[in-house]
Amino acid sequence: MESLISTITSKGQITIPKPVRTKLRLEAGDKIVFEESEDSFLLKKFIIVDLPYLKHLDSTLSPEWDCAEDNEAYDSL
Repeated sequence: MESLISTITSKGQITIPKPVRTKLRLEAGDKIVFEESEDSFLLKKFIIVDLPYLKHLDSTLSPEWDCAEDNEAYDSL
């Protein structure tokens, strides 16, 4: 994708260019996240997580996948 430029208003607002909105499937009212890296920021669409669903899903997982050895092995990933 080519470089796209927006101007910051006096209130710190910008218009997200249409190609970016299209690529991220952004619509009015959506939230975005700015993730900081060493010398830049990454803009991502904020996706709301359905916590009740995830908690229910967690209860269906086998206990064999939840042990100290596995947690230790996967901590560095």
